[in-house]
Amino acid sequence: MILRNRRLEPPMTERTETGTEPEIIPPDRHAGESRIWISIDAPGRHRAYMAKPRPLAMVLALLILGILLGVILIVLLGAVLIAIPVAIVLTVAVVASAVFRPKLRRLHFGDR
Repeated sequence: MILRNRRLEPPMTERTETGTEPEIIPPDRHAGESRIWISIDAPGRHRAYMAKPRPLAMVLALLILGILLGVILIVLLGAVLIAIPVAIVLTVAVVASAVFRPKLRRLHFGDR
């Protein structure tokens, strides 16, 4: 068989595309299903779709955030309440050292 001006090509098989195909979602599909889902298009590529949060989820998120901020505030106030007496004790120690140092030197070394 002689073929002129023709190339021998392999038979058409499944086409591999690098792009993605749009997914057609019927209107009744979301009834009772999760509102968050992940579609994997190709190896290493992920796409996540998220719906608006429901009111209960927002209330719970704000409640958790408020509790977390309250705990942080209590810890910070506790640190300040501990730091104030420590600063007072250190200040008194420095002043006492400055006042009593000359007297202690005279006692230790005697009058010269």
